[in-house]
Amino acid sequence: MTAENKIEWLTVEPGSVWLGSDDGRLSLHPVKYHPRHEVRIDYTFEISKLAYPLNDLLKLSGIDREQFEQDGLRPPSEGEWLLAHTQGLVEQGDASWEKLADERPRTGFWEQRCDGQPRKTNYRVKLELMKKWGKEGHETSYTTEINEAMKGKEVTRIVRAPQSSNNPPRLPTEDKRPFFIREILFTVLVGITPSILWAYNFASSEYLSGNWTNIIGGGIFISLASGFVWRPKTASYRVSSDGSSMEKI
Repeated sequence: MTAENKIEWLTVEPGSVWLGSDDGRLSLHPVKYHPRHEVRIDYTFEISKLAYPLNDLLKLSGIDREQFEQDGLRPPSEGEWLLAHTQGLVEQGDASWEKLADERPRTGFWEQRCDGQPRKTNYRVKLELMKKWGKEGHETSYTTEINEAMKGKEVTRIVRAPQSSNNPPRLPTEDKRPFFIREILFTVLVGITPSILWAYNFASSEYLSGNWTNIIGGGIFISLASGFVWRPKTASYRVSSDGSSMEKI
């Protein structure tokens, strides 16, 4: 069986995967990966055994454009791609970037669906999600991060899946208040207070009165620097038992 005349389909059974990150440390990376959450795929779907070059997809797969659209064929979502891997169906190939169907906003997974169907966003900057195999497993990147030498060489698998639900479980809207409260507490307890205590014990009263802004500024800097080294893990979310909503854990 060759890719030129027919796709070899592999069946993926329902299951769950976890996406995102619970790393609470501060990060300067423009794309965010929070929160860590479960994606529960309740449907059986098929994925192509081979990944095809994007530029020659229709030609190499042997499917014409009309059939492609009628059958609802598309690249896999990140959840589908990972689930196929956990079932031993998607394996390490030639380490090419594989295009997935998800659109990814820079602000993370908040408000996104968690049923395995492709994520969509109204965010003004839409990033195309890519996966490839590296030395330590699969790696994630986006079209803006792929170097010029690799652009134009992307590939994709094809998925044949049922229509998506109109009421999938979704992550909540991001609440930034806990983040700001946490950082204020760290600034006071880890940065400013130790700086004042150090100056009080080892510096003169004249230094304290004349350089209090420097002392507080140094405390704030220490707190921010510590944020890139350690912070408590953030909350994770799982799909509820009835599959209708997300639960914080």
